[in-house]
Amino acid sequence: MEAYNEKLVIAGDILEYFKYQKGVIKKTDVEKAYLKELRENGEIPPILKKKATEAEKIIKARYEAMKRSQREIRRIVNANRTNFDMFMTLTYGENEQDIKKAYYEWKCFKQRLEDKYKQKFKYVGVIEFQNRGAIHFHVILFNAPYIPFWEIEKIWGLGRCDYKECFDIDNLGAYLTYYLTKDLCPEDDRLRGQKIYFTSKGLQRAEEITDKKQIQAILQAQTKKPVYETEFYNDIRGYVKYQQFNNRREEK
Repeated sequence: MEAYNEKLVIAGDILEYFKYQKGVIKKTDVEKAYLKELRENGEIPPILKKKATEAEKIIKARYEAMKRSQREIRRIVNANRTNFDMFMTLTYGENEQDIKKAYYEWKCFKQRLEDKYKQKFKYVGVIEFQNRGAIHFHVILFNAPYIPFWEIEKIWGLGRCDYKECFDIDNLGAYLTYYLTKDLCPEDDRLRGQKIYFTSKGLQRAEEITDKKQIQAILQAQTKKPVYETEFYNDIRGYVKYQQFNNRREEK
């Protein structure tokens, strides 16, 4: 099977470079589909089935899923950001805790918003729980027109709306991922078997490159220095060198 020891991930203005001590074997489409099905059903991937209690294995699987979701959200945001994005939080006045009902009300709200402004919105969002147990949504709308918060709150109609514009943040994905997922907990059973985030159709996805010559050509053409560098150990890949480049950030 084909293996690689370098990877470059491009998400908008953010480039992430990985160099692995041990070669990484590419998964086949069948293997990817199998692992995806396991994770979506809240089951434990075989790699996590070591000597541990069932509870420990479940929590570890959820933790891995949560970290993977955070990474995916960060890259989706960076791949789709514009200078006209809006980050909003929708909360309930009542103590709504029914996830299926909340998702239905989100879809109805989105439809009302699109009908009002005569456009299809692109977005990524996360469902979370407040301390009292009530559900709330964090959502970023990409390339959104100016909408007063009171107008969104009126269209939402179920509680409060808070929002902020994001044009002056150079790594929007990292910034928003913190707010989008800061309250998530792998021990929480309420989201078991469900994705913690949701997206509109047609979003750009991060590009992953594993061809060594292509990676080196892109890095050689890179005019800016890394904004972040580190090295860490991974049980599967050995020592990993990591560099992040931010082509949106002004160098001092």
